[in-house]
Amino acid sequence: MSRFLQTLLGSAAESGCGITTGEPAAPARRTWGEVHAEARRTMGALVADGLAPGDAVAVLAGEPAPIAPAVQGVWLAGGSVTMLHQPTPRIELAAWALDTVTVLKMISCRTVLLGPPFDALGPVLDDHGVAYRLLTDLHGEPADPVEIGEDATALLQLTSGSTAEPKAVRITHGNLHANITAMAATAALDRGTDVLVSWLPLFHDMGMVGFLTVPMTFGLELVTVTPADFLSGPLLWAELISRHRGTVTAAPNFAYALLARRLVGTGADDLDLSSLRFALNGAEPIDPSTRRPYGPSSTRARASASAPAASSAPTAWPRPPSPSRSRLATAGWPSTRSMPLSSSPTAARCRRRWCRRMTRGRAASRCWARRCPGSRCRPSTTPGSCWGSGRWACCGCAGRRSPRST
Repeated sequence: MSRFLQTLLGSAAESGCGITTGEPAAPARRTWGEVHAEARRTMGALVADGLAPGDAVAVLAGEPAPIAPAVQGVWLAGGSVTMLHQPTPRIELAAWALDTVTVLKMISCRTVLLGPPFDALGPVLDDHGVAYRLLTDLHGEPADPVEIGEDATALLQLTSGSTAEPKAVRITHGNLHANITAMAATAALDRGTDVLVSWLPLFHDMGMVGFLTVPMTFGLELVTVTPADFLSGPLLWAELISRHRGTVTAAPNFAYALLARRLVGTGADDLDLSSLRFALNGAEPIDPSTRRPYGPSSTRARASASAPAASSAPTAWPRPPSPSRSRLATAGWPSTRSMPLSSSPTAARCRRRWCRRMTRGRAASRCWARRCPGSRCRPSTTPGSCWGSGRWACCGCAGRRSPRST
């Protein structure tokens, strides 16, 4: 059996830690042992459906509570997991369905597991002949894990599609074990003292690997909500750290900037973030100024807790940012070039090959030559943050100057 599964099974048997979901309205906690017991029932249902070792299973769900036992059940059965990119209110459902079907064919997916809030998308998959099961229906007889080697595929991690069409990166059990072991060592994670707090999406490797697979495998305490929960009330992130005495968290730079503005704007004197010792900042250019609102008070997080990182599937974190992007962020130069879709003179597909996925093909063809005026960059004016604000950004948002802009 792979080292990854051996470690996961050992933690399920030994650790009293678990996962808390449903904050703030209906918090519920389950130990990793309870998650493992449900995972074995999920495995039994999948095997009864014909899932065999090596089969690819895709997961489309937003709530962490059913995702954790589902992905573990797939791994126990010897299958590989692919977390599908999720549709948003801004994405045309028909276009998302076509893109998703393309991805499912690319990974030779056997079945899709649907969970809240996307379980109503079953008819869309039916229209395209895609087999699926609802996570709420996976209750079979408990089954024992199959023997899986280090070279078996654990994850087929989809790339973001920011520079080309999404691709599936094959991550073996051996790869995954090496990656999460390096993460745990770098962050000096301790089962007895650490509490991980996250709102990150599980279709992104920072969320799926760093803040679900790591705590589930090593038996660490985890408090997790959805990105929608965070975006509807950014202070929830700080409230969870304060309430649960969180020690480790992570997010892209725009989220720290957004939370910093809310902390300054509201005061939030009752929040105690002093327990936070490791705050990963990655997946986009980092602005050091976002650390300032967290440090002045003894009840705020220590500035030394900030850890810069670069994130791409599949890499371990943390890793320092490139010097060029660091200088741009420090200088505060608005390198992002964006154009709101409503002001675009045409809706032509961008002719720049590296720009197509980031703009979803809807940016004006010359948008890459425009420098963002700053006022259009919300919620953050740091390089790389335009795309996170709901505006259509172009290929320059990564901090690169366009030859046409000088």
